[in-house]
Amino acid sequence: MNPTPTRFSSTIWAIGWPIRTRRWSPPGAIRTIFRAARSQHMQERLIAAGYDVGGADGLVGFKTRTAIGKWQERHGETATCYPDEKLLHRIR
Repeated sequence: MNPTPTRFSSTIWAIGWPIRTRRWSPPGAIRTIFRAARSQHMQERLIAAGYDVGGADGLVGFKTRTAIGKWQERHGETATCYPDEKLLHRIR
């Protein structure tokens, strides 16, 4: 019996014979790196505006979300504390 292929498998079974494929990478890995760079840019903009984000590391943690909420309140928006594409463009 052939093993069931999984997302983590680099071998696909076809008619009982293994076929090697390219190395597996998680879906959206490139997108995640791109988001991290954008988050870092947003953090840098918040730091330049005087908010404490705990460092521009590209990871949206507690301090970054708090800074986003304070920025949103200061600019008359509802404080959701979540980054999104529109917020990134408005902070620039």
